[in-house]
Amino acid sequence: MPAPIAVGMDIGGTHLRAGIVDENGHVQHFTHVATRHASNAELVTQIGDILATFPPHLPVGIAIAGLVDATGTLQTSPNLPQITYPLPLAQTLTERCQRRVVVGNDASYAATAEHRFGAGQNVSSMLMVTIGTGVGAGIVMDSKLVTGQNGFAGEFGHMRLSALPDVGETGSETVETYLSGTGIAARANRHRDGQELRTEDIVGLANAGDTAALALLHDAGQVLGIALANVVNLLDVAVCVIGGGAGVGLWPFISSAASETLSSYLLGGVNVRQPPPLRLAVLGDTAGVIGAAVTAANQG
Repeated sequence: MPAPIAVGMDIGGTHLRAGIVDENGHVQHFTHVATRHASNAELVTQIGDILATFPPHLPVGIAIAGLVDATGTLQTSPNLPQITYPLPLAQTLTERCQRRVVVGNDASYAATAEHRFGAGQNVSSMLMVTIGTGVGAGIVMDSKLVTGQNGFAGEFGHMRLSALPDVGETGSETVETYLSGTGIAARANRHRDGQELRTEDIVGLANAGDTAALALLHDAGQVLGIALANVVNLLDVAVCVIGGGAGVGLWPFISSAASETLSSYLLGGVNVRQPPPLRLAVLGDTAGVIGAAVTAANQG
């Protein structure tokens, strides 16, 4: 039986996932509960109570959305607006639980997992973009996660767009404005009367052939392609992986436009080099748990 390597936890604004990860990247004793984050104390207490149910000898890795510095301090998180920042999560939990705890960005840890066990296996460089309430990313170069000077690398969704060809809008919007679940829903509801649509509603309409929904998602795919081209031109990664809760549902409607746009904006064009393939992530909502555990085990 594969040996357990660490406990992994993924904390979102809505859901908290945790489990024991083994050396093959499988998650055992998986726990999935609603996140309690009305205050710092409530969040820390919930995490501590869950960790107490796992073997105390295993290191702990925690993935969380937001800016997490090299000390494991959460400087800010869009998904946890009621928390007071900065929150020294790694230090607080290490002292409280008397076990080693590391904390990092959820998209970065998801990239670690997909590179080790998923869609990014067997390549030395990759970009993983996670599309959900917001848009994040993890970067792997020379088979190592890139975290940056402050630990904040990978904020793909906050790349700014000044003009969008074929979209018909200009301004200083971000990638997240057009590509996130929140942004897509906001654009769909901008001129709509009556009940507001959610991202899953828009995907459903697109599946039914609704032209407005299809056009909206085509625009999102173009934005993804432009942003991917910027990163590929900068870093020359081998593979681009698309994941996240909304990313999976959007994939059938954005992947073609993203691939075509990426190719058209690739420096040198396809006569000089082949664009990196776009792949759908395969680890689902356990990617953050797995990546966090792998990171904690490697730092042991």
